[in-house]
Amino acid sequence: MYRNKPGHLATSFALAALVLLTVACAGDSPTGPKTGSVRIATTTTGADLDADGYQFAIDGGTAQAIGVNAAVTVSDLTAASHSVTLSGLAANCSVSGANPRSVTVAAGVTADATFSVACLSLTGSIAVTVNATGAGLPATVNATIDGTAKGPLTIGSAATFTGYAVGNHDVQITIPANCTLASGTNPRTVAVASGTTVQTVSTTFDLACVSTSGNIAITVNATGANLPATVNATIDGTAINALTIGSAATFTGYAIGNHAVEIIIPANCTLASGLNPRTVAVPSGTTIQTVATTFALTCVSTVGNIAITVNATGANLPATVDAKIDGAGTGPGLTLGSAAT
Repeated sequence: MYRNKPGHLATSFALAALVLLTVACAGDSPTGPKTGSVRIATTTTGADLDADGYQFAIDGGTAQAIGVNAAVTVSDLTAASHSVTLSGLAANCSVSGANPRSVTVAAGVTADATFSVACLSLTGSIAVTVNATGAGLPATVNATIDGTAKGPLTIGSAATFTGYAVGNHDVQITIPANCTLASGTNPRTVAVASGTTVQTVSTTFDLACVSTSGNIAITVNATGANLPATVNATIDGTAINALTIGSAATFTGYAIGNHAVEIIIPANCTLASGLNPRTVAVPSGTTIQTVATTFALTCVSTVGNIAITVNATGANLPATVDAKIDGAGTGPGLTLGSAAT
C-alpha cells in the first residue's frame, strides 16, 4: 500500500483547501442580471380627458406621475410578480381591466403594464328648434335655458347652445299671444347625456298661430237716378280712398277686433238698410281673414226737364218765339207747334 509521507500529507491538504476556496469564489461571481423592469403605459380615449394626468405605484410604494397618454419605465425590480396600481383618475374616467394588476418581472427583461382609460364627456349641447304654422307667424321667439336668456330664436332654425353639464336642464320659450303650443310642455326638461364624444340633446317646440290682423272689404251699391260715381268713406275715423260705386275695395292690416266703417252719403241718396256708421269685426284665423260689408243706396234725381210747346192760330203766324226759364233765355226760338225740352 502507498503511504504518504508527512510532507506529502501537508501538501495534499493545502491543495484541497485551494480547490475549495476556488469553488467558493466561483459561486459568488456574477453570472448575469438579477433584476428587470416594468414599462407602465397609459392610453386614454373619449371626451374631457383628465387634465392633470394620473399616478401609478408599484407594490403599494410611492406614487409617481404619468400622463394620460404616456409611458414610464421603472428599473431594478426583483425578478418576481409585482402589483401595479393606476390612480388619480377623474370621476368621468375609468380603467378597462384589472386595477391594480399583476406583472411578472424576469431578470434582464422589461415587462409591460398598459392601462386603457376611457373618459366620458362632462358637458354637452342643447339644440332648440321652434316651428310655427298658421298666420301671423313671428319671425323669432325668446328662449331661456335654466332661467338664463338665450336670445331670440329664428323660427324654423335650430340653435345650439354648448357647455351644459351632464344632467337635466329646463328649456322655455316665450310664446306669442297669437300662438299656442301644439304639443308638449313649456317649460320642458331635457337631459344632457355623457358619452365618449360630446353629446347634443335636441328639443322642438311646435306653435300653432292665428292671424293678428285682417282685411276690411267695402262695397257701395246704388240704385235710382243721378247715381254718384264714387263716395268717400272712413275706417275708424280715418279717410280711405274714394269707393267706386258697384266695386268692392279691400283695405288691409286692421287689428283683430271691431272697427267703425262709415260712408259719406250723397244728398240725393239714402241708405236702403243697415247702419252708417257700422261696426265690423275682423276675425282671426289660420289664414288672414277678410270681413266684408255692403252699403246699399237709393238715389233720386237732382234735376228735371221742362218741355215747352207754343201753338198759334190766326194770320201772320211767327215761325218761332223766344222763351225764358227763370229769367234766362232758352236759346234759339221755339218753333210753333213743336215741343222743345
